[in-house]
Amino acid sequence: MEIARVFFNVSMSLGFPGLTGVLNEAGMKAKNMKENQLTLFINKKHTRFKMLIGQNYLLYHNNGERRFPLEAVKHFPSFFDGKRINVSGAIEKSILEKFNKKE
Repeated sequence: MEIARVFFNVSMSLGFPGLTGVLNEAGMKAKNMKENQLTLFINKKHTRFKMLIGQNYLLYHNNGERRFPLEAVKHFPSFFDGKRINVSGAIEKSILEKFNKKE
């Protein structure tokens, strides 16, 4: 899996048609997305996101009121099993990387 694009400050009230509209406005077409591409739509508070997988599947994650570190986004593809994403695992990995670089 690979991240095709990340969009910030996206309303989580948007469904599949609204999110594909965001893609279209950016010059991307959902129908051209490959099955191994992830597109992330993150809300303004960085507490929730929707992930478009390929051109057909949409995954939603709500982290409550807790922000997730944006560094974790780069690990989402390796923590996605095709149905679910292990956000905690991606966050933990990003924190460990950051901590290990400071030593």
